[in-house]
Amino acid sequence: MYVYLLFAWSLQRVVERSRLKSSILAVKADGLQDAHSLKQELAEKDALIAELKEQLAAAQAGGGNAEGSSGRDSEGLARCQSKYPEYFI
Repeated sequence: MYVYLLFAWSLQRVVERSRLKSSILAVKADGLQDAHSLKQELAEKDALIAELKEQLAAAQAGGGNAEGSSGRDSEGLARCQSKYPEYFI
């Protein structure tokens, strides 16, 4: 009888530990998914910043693009430059 109770108690502990490990793994997996999406978002924003930087340089040089640049585009680029000066060094 004692052996049976000991076995049942041990089995219950194993089940509890397994559930805990599963929960921990689920939290870690969610964190990894978040990290992946944040990396993707960062890459997209870096590409946008690079494009805006090129457009600003062209607008400041007086070049503009093939379609021509409007005053509104120049104002938008100037706003970006003042808001994010660290990207326009």
